Amino acid sequence: MEHAIRKHCTVHNDEDPAFYKSLSEKVENLLNKHQDDWVKLTDDLEKIRAEAQHGRKSGQDGMSKEATTFYEHIANEAFEDGVVPTSAKPRMKTLMETIVATMQDSIGSIDFWNNADKQKKTRSEIKTALTLTEIPELKSNRERIAIEVMKLAKNRHNDLLNDVSGGAAR
Repeated sequence: MEHAIRKHCTVHNDEDPAFYKSLSEKVENLLNKHQDDWVKLTDDLEKIRAEAQHGRKSGQDGMSKEATTFYEHIANEAFEDGVVPTSAKPRMKTLMETIVATMQDSIGSIDFWNNADKQKKTRSEIKTALTLTEIPELKSNRERIAIEVMKLAKNRHNDLLNDVSGGAAR
């Protein structure tokens, strides 16, 4: 079961890197914690397997599911140990909702992922938003973070568009 969970996390990592990284860490912690208690280990691994199969179900801290996905990924990329400073959290949450809205508006256009000009314009909008937050970690790494946002958006293309049309609460 451990190998199946790890495989699932590896296969789906690009769709929600922070979520699947946390599941992999949970598996590792369980293996260390319950190495002599096979029954408990099996029960806990089964819970993680179910969580992995269902993926992220909803947003956190008042954010949409998509904004939460981007928030956690960018936090892992930009901040030490993936922890956003308390003073920056409200701006970071607002920024992620804005970025998700920007991506949803942009990627729905015809042939977005094959049009370098459209991608460049969207990446520029993201970099501007990162700069305007005045969060130093985001501002100083805006180019790399904008690229990460674009990669994650491409991997989550259908989820982003379904969130707009399917009506996930924002």
